[in-house]
Amino acid sequence: MTVAAAPLLTVRDVHVRFAKPRGLVDLLLRRPASAVRAVEGANLALLPGETLGLVGESGSGKTTLGRAILGIHRVAEGDILYRGRAMGDPMPDWQQRLRREVQMVFQDPYSSLNPRMTIAQTLAEVLRFHRVVPTDGVDDEVKRLLDVVGLPQTMATRYPRAMSGGQRQRVGLARALAVRPSLLVLDEPVAALDVSIQAQILNLLADLREALGLSMLFVAHDLSVVRHVSDRVAVMYRGRLVEQGTRDEIFTAPAHPYTRMLLTAVPQLVARKRARVVQPATEMTEATAGGCPFAPRCPQAVDRCRAEAPAEVRLSPTHIAACHFAGG
Repeated sequence: MTVAAAPLLTVRDVHVRFAKPRGLVDLLLRRPASAVRAVEGANLALLPGETLGLVGESGSGKTTLGRAILGIHRVAEGDILYRGRAMGDPMPDWQQRLRREVQMVFQDPYSSLNPRMTIAQTLAEVLRFHRVVPTDGVDDEVKRLLDVVGLPQTMATRYPRAMSGGQRQRVGLARALAVRPSLLVLDEPVAALDVSIQAQILNLLADLREALGLSMLFVAHDLSVVRHVSDRVAVMYRGRLVEQGTRDEIFTAPAHPYTRMLLTAVPQLVARKRARVVQPATEMTEATAGGCPFAPRCPQAVDRCRAEAPAEVRLSPTHIAACHFAGG
């Protein structure tokens, strides 16, 4: 009997909220501070060596969830576990281990690189701080990292401003890989790049995953990119995960109307009959309290959708959707 691998990362009923700024009138009238619910009850599991794509429109909460996993945003409720242990455990040895094993690659590599440091200095700083290699081996390790991400040795003496967007993103990957992590959280890593450069970075990620056994949480809004790199896909809308499944399940048999809407927005090379247009985000109205958050935009919505939040429906061992009509 084959024993299923334990999840590397577990997100369990996680809520993230941000306090709204209070104006002068609020202060004068002593109105209590309100909060924006950025993530509501998120549940995810990421297996060792797996790539999970997390998709949704801008403002869906996907980046917030990714940053909550890294500890950048505070979790109001719920648990995030790494190797079965709470990531928020304050023990110094555990936090030091997390800083090495869990790394993030940002959307804009230029803003995350020090413009006053050469690429060699940037990578060497990480290696020395985490004591990845002996001091006399730092220079050789910098060269090795540049080779790993496909950059020539001559790049070591360059500053970020003298590099292209794709080259800077490779430096960002090299910096993340410097500490030899097990999990990469990639926040829109190719969104700011030209299409041809996107393909190079995506192929590099696939090669790195294969060679190093990395697990990846790939946050993106472009489904064509997610389809290329992911084993499983989770779809997020207004802070809630509305559908999860394998890549084939999501792209060939989507069960949630929002997932289908995202798929119809993906450019196609072959002409096809246009599906019914779903109300765009810029025109959407607020969801009724307690109802499905997608109801105001959903072409299938009925009174039940506006009054009752849907429970998750399990369509297969790997496929779930939060919709009253899923599987019906």
